[in-house]
Amino acid sequence: MLFDDWTVNCYDNHLQLVWSQVLLDMNRFRRRYDVHNADVLIAPHAVASEDNGTVVVAANFVHLDHNIRFVLGLLVFCYVAI
Repeated sequence: MLFDDWTVNCYDNHLQLVWSQVLLDMNRFRRRYDVHNADVLIAPHAVASEDNGTVVVAANFVHLDHNIRFVLGLLVFCYVAI
């Protein structure tokens, strides 16, 4: 789950929290950018040998001062209970 404060929580099939990660300092970020949308991709691809999967979060932002739209992709964590 991706929350509006840019915290990502990963749950197992019993809805028990496996891990949680804060991606951005939203206090600083909200002053400069407007988030239009965000997507989460969960894949069984392992980045490192001990990984069970990968979670990728990407978002579409507009810079408030310059009105420049860009896509920002963030690799969140390389562990998913799949």
